[in-house]
Amino acid sequence: MTKRRNSIVLLLLVLIGLSGCFEFRIPEIGPIVPPKVEIGPYEFFVTSMTVNFDTLLSYIGDELPLNDYREAYPDDPSGRADWFVMRDTFSTDFDMDMGMEVDAVSSSISQSMGFIDFTTRNFNLSEPIEMQDIIDLSALPDGTPVPIDSVAIDPDTSYTNFPMVRQQFSEGTLEVTLNNNLQCQLGVPISITLYDSLTAEVIQDGVGDTLRILWDTHIAPGANSTKSASLAGVEFPSTIMIITEGVICGSGHDTVLTVSDDMKTSSFSASGSISGLVGEFVEGDLDPQILNDTSVISFGDDLDDPNLSVEKVYLDTCHVKIEITNTSSITGKMLLNLMSLDISDDPGIQHFTTDSLIIPSGTTSSTTFNLYNSSIDITSDFEYRTHINIPGQYGQLDASDEFLVEFSFYGKNPGDPIGIESVDATFSDMEYTFDDMTMDIGLGDMFPEEFSGIELSTIDLSLDINSSITIPMTLDMNLIGVKNAGADSMALSVNQQITGVGGNNHIIFAGAADLINFKPDSLIFNGNISLDGTGNMPLTQNIGVEGMFAVPFQFEINSPLSFAMPYTALQLDELPAFLDDFTGSIEAAVNNSFQFGVDFLVLAARDTNYFDNAAYTDCVRTIADLTIPAIDTTTQQLVLTKEDYDFIAHGEDSTWLSMNVALTGRTDGVPTTFLTTDSVSLSLFIRAEGTLDFSELDLDSLGSDTSGGGQ
Repeated sequence: MTKRRNSIVLLLLVLIGLSGCFEFRIPEIGPIVPPKVEIGPYEFFVTSMTVNFDTLLSYIGDELPLNDYREAYPDDPSGRADWFVMRDTFSTDFDMDMGMEVDAVSSSISQSMGFIDFTTRNFNLSEPIEMQDIIDLSALPDGTPVPIDSVAIDPDTSYTNFPMVRQQFSEGTLEVTLNNNLQCQLGVPISITLYDSLTAEVIQDGVGDTLRILWDTHIAPGANSTKSASLAGVEFPSTIMIITEGVICGSGHDTVLTVSDDMKTSSFSASGSISGLVGEFVEGDLDPQILNDTSVISFGDDLDDPNLSVEKVYLDTCHVKIEITNTSSITGKMLLNLMSLDISDDPGIQHFTTDSLIIPSGTTSSTTFNLYNSSIDITSDFEYRTHINIPGQYGQLDASDEFLVEFSFYGKNPGDPIGIESVDATFSDMEYTFDDMTMDIGLGDMFPEEFSGIELSTIDLSLDINSSITIPMTLDMNLIGVKNAGADSMALSVNQQITGVGGNNHIIFAGAADLINFKPDSLIFNGNISLDGTGNMPLTQNIGVEGMFAVPFQFEINSPLSFAMPYTALQLDELPAFLDDFTGSIEAAVNNSFQFGVDFLVLAARDTNYFDNAAYTDCVRTIADLTIPAIDTTTQQLVLTKEDYDFIAHGEDSTWLSMNVALTGRTDGVPTTFLTTDSVSLSLFIRAEGTLDFSELDLDSLGSDTSGGGQ
């Protein structure tokens, strides 16, 4: 009220001053109508801003390094627009172990040396012994009586030979038959004794006694007698001497024979044989020997499977061990061929062979061969052959002496199964399951939380499966997205032939956008492969997975994306107190080149802590609420009440403005795309004006007379 009175006084002073120049008279007039005077307009710039995708992200902390994702927008013919595509690659691999192996095998070959074959040796007295050889009858005429009592027979010596310097027998028989054609009894005794012809020492029988056949009963004239002796344990020299000795005698003390030609030439004879000889030891010059043997063993039976027909196996590291035991004192060489084991780089060229191995004398030797590149054709028997060559040599040989050849075929260590690297096989829908493969990707953190209302609309997610398998292989894979420590998951599946004729190892996952919008923390790959065809198949596969995903920043905006801009301080001058008829407006100049609508909400508060606190809702004023359509340039006039103006102007220091930008997205079903050339700009101005209404002034308080007339 004081200000109004001062204004009236000022007006009166002006009028008084004017009276000094003019004659002042108050005419007689009717009632005075006070005028209205326009005040203002007052104009204030509030704020302006331009928002594109870069600045939107900078407002929320620049969570994404956008320069890494900037690419030329393919649908912009001018080539000036960029868009943002998040691309990444990942690679991993997993082992697919089909676990085929073959049990270790071993075998042995026992080869006895060809021992001496001893044929039957027959022998006789050097000549039949006649009576005239026993008694000298040369001086006696025929008819002379000759008494016969006991007359000694001169020893008769005969010989027989054997092939070795020494030979000992485990079996054999010495048999002698005496035929008595004398005219008197033969014996007793009559004996056949065997001697070493070189040393003249008697040969002993198997118990150490003299080897002798003895007749201790008479053999009558015209009769014969056969006796034998065992040669078991008897050792013969190369030549034995057989001595026959004994007596003839009469049948009594008065036995008399008459000399005649028949009496003189009557005789007795001895015939014998050494037969049934089985040698157990020899010493001498041994003939050369060649011993051969061919055998087969079972191999690969454990690979039988109704869905798998294996023709050939290619082996992992394996070993062949040859052990030779020789119980004799002779030496030689041995060759072992494993005909089924192919060790050549080009299959079918070279089977495994030991070359010549020395056969040790009276001991055991062992040789191990490391095989790093070998294969076996298991459609035929696993065959091996031994060749033993014993040169002629002087030596000793027992009948029990032998060459024992043992070979072992095993994996990395003795007894280990033989690992298989690959097979030539025919597969019939044979399935193998591979282990889970996990890859951490953290897509849940890919976008800031302000993007929680959007879904990516276009995702390219593909895998390239790299394998050396040539057989048609079909992959049945699950791609599982997992988050919240495994509590939540989402899966995609694909079934596709990836190798062989018609195969494609490039796999595209349909529905990848759903999986990415699920925002998993990790991806799990699992599943199986099935093989159906013929060819070579490595059994331990390293399957390489090369993955790629491309995420264009094209979105389905399900609920508006709201971004809070930095707070802005605004200070307005107070309006004159006498201002009447207040008119206030906010002018919003907007240029929106985005292909979607944008909402702006401008709030005012005297403390920034009031904006997001429900307890201070009454302390926050809405200054502007704008809805801008897509691709629109407009200027909108909003009403600003005097209360809102005074609310801003009467702040102690300044009033704070909060601006929220909400992206509403497209409504035509086309994904929302952010381009670098697109933006929305907003400029805000406040305009205030009013009038001074003198009718509201109290003129009576100035002492004026309005009754008309005056002097």
